[in-house]
Amino acid sequence: MNLRDEYKLVVLLSKRDLDMVEEKELIKLLHMNLEWDKVLGIIEMHRVGGIGWLNLNKYFFNDNKNRCKFPRLYKFLKNSYSAQKLRAEEHLKYTSLVCLALTENNISYVLLKGLSLSEYVYNDLGLRDFNDNDILVHPNDIEKAKNIIMNLGYEQGETKHYTKIIKSNRKEQLVRKLSSHEIIPLIRDVSGSEIFLTQHIIDLHFSVNLMTKERSNNITTEFLSSSRSITIKGNQIQILNKENLLIFLTEHFYKEAISYRDVTMYKDLLLYKLCDIYYLINKNHIDWDYILEFANKNNFEKQLYFALVYVQEAFNTATLTTIINKLDVRENFFDDNVYYYDSSDIAFTYNSGSLIERMFDIDKPKRKVFSPQK
Repeated sequence: MNLRDEYKLVVLLSKRDLDMVEEKELIKLLHMNLEWDKVLGIIEMHRVGGIGWLNLNKYFFNDNKNRCKFPRLYKFLKNSYSAQKLRAEEHLKYTSLVCLALTENNISYVLLKGLSLSEYVYNDLGLRDFNDNDILVHPNDIEKAKNIIMNLGYEQGETKHYTKIIKSNRKEQLVRKLSSHEIIPLIRDVSGSEIFLTQHIIDLHFSVNLMTKERSNNITTEFLSSSRSITIKGNQIQILNKENLLIFLTEHFYKEAISYRDVTMYKDLLLYKLCDIYYLINKNHIDWDYILEFANKNNFEKQLYFALVYVQEAFNTATLTTIINKLDVRENFFDDNVYYYDSSDIAFTYNSGSLIERMFDIDKPKRKVFSPQK
């Protein structure tokens, strides 16, 4: 793949267990005169600074003769890792209280991403950056769960610059609930007691069919009933089992990748989401038979195919070819379209460029749309 060197470097800094060829390429790139402002921008935008620090230690600092052409990269990646770790610990302080309150009130829940990935997938709170805490409960429990959390000092509304809470009215709350997979966020002001967090935000989900009013309660029930427990710094947290977690992560990546709203917010094709999938697959034995059966039964094959093709392209994981070929999708299927929210109306279509170039293209929000949203 003929990628620009800056893209190659960021991907290699994000990849797990480099082979000898990749390690040599990483070292060579770090000794080159690159557009380092672009490298730092991509790392920050794609939230892979923590992983980059891990790989720098593992593959570059092991030889004292190595010296990066841009030594400032060391401090940038170290600061990213340290800040993410401290911020995750601040999140844990409040998220654990919310999870405990749900458990004490007999509400089944799972923590979907964030802390659960930091601990279960990466085994290090400094390797995964996140802003909020996604918790799934059954639709029948949504109001009870919301009230429990609000009794802990949370308000329902939208964050403004992570410093203010714009409270929602009943109409706004109803519209969000009817048109989405989650309710309007629950936010607690913690600015007076934390270094990094100004607000602790809970996104309370009642469906794993993201960004649509179409939803399956059966899937939510299945995900909740097959959850597993992990312990993070002495706090017991319920998370998805590894197969359902992989299914959810592919749904998350796909739905945001094809959403014009997310494109305009620079949230669509982000590398950290691919890292979540890639690191999970490489960490654990995955029951692919279960995943393929689930995808076929619940119409998740498109999401799974889309995400795995991206993972394969980004990290050169030929082992996924067998799984991809087993998916029941039409020949040469790949969704090159970007759609308006919960709609089949196309905003624009990608016509050229590799998937990696597409992911790192900073100008996507400037693309001319076919027609305004109806």
